[in-house]
Amino acid sequence: MYPKADLCTGVFLMVLSVAGYIYAGSFPKAQKGLGPGDFPRVILSILFLLSSILSVASLFQLRKAPEKKSNFEKGELKQVFLFAAVIAVYIKALEFFGYLYLTPFVMFVMMYLFGLRKWLKMIVISIATSAFTYVLFNNYLYVLLPRFNLF
Repeated sequence: MYPKADLCTGVFLMVLSVAGYIYAGSFPKAQKGLGPGDFPRVILSILFLLSSILSVASLFQLRKAPEKKSNFEKGELKQVFLFAAVIAVYIKALEFFGYLYLTPFVMFVMMYLFGLRKWLKMIVISIATSAFTYVLFNNYLYVLLPRFNLF
């Protein structure tokens, strides 16, 4: 754990959740039941609570022991940038290749980046998870995910 990084992250997420909570209040109100802003407000309230817990815990750790000089071990920073690059490419490519075809490859790459080297396990996990979430969102939650649109 890196208490300074945790404190900064916690405070940033608290500010972000407050801003989102205020913005969600501008959504139209429903005449009956939950409105479009109610669900984001619940999620943002939970985010605020968890980020405040993270901030307080990191403050206690900062008082207890000084932080290490190096925040990252060798190679971790490169891994973070590779992760960000893969996510950026995934977001851009999603509109062309669709969720179902692209996500297994991205999950496979992510598992490889984070050190998993059991090829069969990586293939099974990436395909099964992508298929499960696709069926869950399309058939049960009625959330349309991006489809193959290259041609």
